[in-house]
Amino acid sequence: MQNTKRVIKNVKGKKKLVSLAIEYCLFFLVARFTGLRKEEVASLHTGQIINPDMKKPMLMFGVGDEYGSLTKTKDGTNKSRQTVIPSAIMKKLYKYTKSPRYKKRQEKFQELCDKKREEGETAFFESVDGVDANKCYVFISATGVPFFLKLNELNNRWNEVRNTAKEVVGHDIDAVIHNLRSTFAVALFRMLLKKKDADTALAMVSGFLGHESLAITLLYLKIAEEEPTGDEIYEDVLEFLGVFDDMGELEDKLLPSEGEQS
Repeated sequence: MQNTKRVIKNVKGKKKLVSLAIEYCLFFLVARFTGLRKEEVASLHTGQIINPDMKKPMLMFGVGDEYGSLTKTKDGTNKSRQTVIPSAIMKKLYKYTKSPRYKKRQEKFQELCDKKREEGETAFFESVDGVDANKCYVFISATGVPFFLKLNELNNRWNEVRNTAKEVVGHDIDAVIHNLRSTFAVALFRMLLKKKDADTALAMVSGFLGHESLAITLLYLKIAEEEPTGDEIYEDVLEFLGVFDDMGELEDKLLPSEGEQS
């Protein structure tokens, strides 16, 4: 994740290798290892980012109204919940938000907010998913636009990553960003089953995902039951991004070994 990744992009009808901005690499990384929806990742702010204790492999991570970020529910409310995030990923986010690159984008964001105020565009701030000028959003474009206002752009970048991974691994990858939630659910469920009974593990995963019912979570987990390699296909995309560089010992550390205190 430290090196700039390159993806295949269609430029005027021709395939070209172009750099994939670190913001997108981090975005997809967070989505995969937290199970957050793309709207939820896109609205994260620096108030949710800490310099983690690397002795702890996993952290609890809150999203929603209580934590000042957006969640999406069927009834349109902004419910709060907690999920997990690997400390290694939190560290990457922390370092990024301290970088000159991020600070420059934050300045652009403030300039954009000032411009919107001057032009009287109150809807920019007062709509349901309006911008809070007092927040330092983690994911901001080079022109200062928060990613949650550029969801189509996220889809475009994902398609470029997916198509590039397809070229690398040699088979079709039919997955959208939302599929990363299924991948998160399956991987976490498998780890939890080492220490928990199936009902408890299912309830925990469902809570992390913010599902209204366990039935929805079960649909996610059917990827592993009906298509044993389904989640692995999505991992090909993340493998291309290099997101496993710091994750080698994560599975063993997530839950205590026999004889250790939980």
